[in-house]
Amino acid sequence: MPQLTIVRHGQASYGSDDYDKLSPLGARQGEVVGQWLATCGYQPARVVTGELSRQRETADHCLNALLSLAATGKTPERIVDKALDEYDNERIVHVHVPHLNTPAAMRAHVATHFDPVRASREIFLAAIDRWVANESPSDYEETWPAFNQRCRQAFLTAAEGLPDDAQVLVFTSGGVISSLCHDLLGLAPKAAFELNWSLANAGITVVNARKGKLRLASLNSVGHLEQTRDRSLITYR
Repeated sequence: MPQLTIVRHGQASYGSDDYDKLSPLGARQGEVVGQWLATCGYQPARVVTGELSRQRETADHCLNALLSLAATGKTPERIVDKALDEYDNERIVHVHVPHLNTPAAMRAHVATHFDPVRASREIFLAAIDRWVANESPSDYEETWPAFNQRCRQAFLTAAEGLPDDAQVLVFTSGGVISSLCHDLLGLAPKAAFELNWSLANAGITVVNARKGKLRLASLNSVGHLEQTRDRSLITYR
């Protein structure tokens, strides 16, 4: 059965006005993924990313390292699929707390709290609770059921038309992976998004795809990052 190796994007520019930009550390995380895959003899038939810069840039750094070290110089098919993009975090928070309509407004708000990280998390989870409750779907450009469905379909599409022994390398975001876990592990939406906080940048999740079904093989592996003995590579935002 085709196997999907799903990589969460590397560290982005958390706390800035342009989050969707890979940090230098995020670039290094992408390279480490590629180096590790090369040592495993990994040869993807297809590489799929969302449209977001942090996803595509992570893929670039990973593939540069992988192809430079791989035994074969064969370049895999590469596809960009918007269905792998993250949900609209800013819109979801803004609906819940209308005055938090920009990253700068959020930073200013949580800075007044004793623990800004905890304050940010509490606001986010409350906003997510409202979104997944789906009681006012017209408030959102994309509802939770629609997001969940397009994520599920994106992973099925990534493996479509490939032979059973094919390897597919997928680059996406934490919310998309959380949605996948909601489906495959039977998690409640709230539990799935709690899991989101523990998904490491450049962490690897493996899923097997067969006959229109997905089966989880491993979740959020970071052994490839740990083997460098550089603890700074373990990040979560």
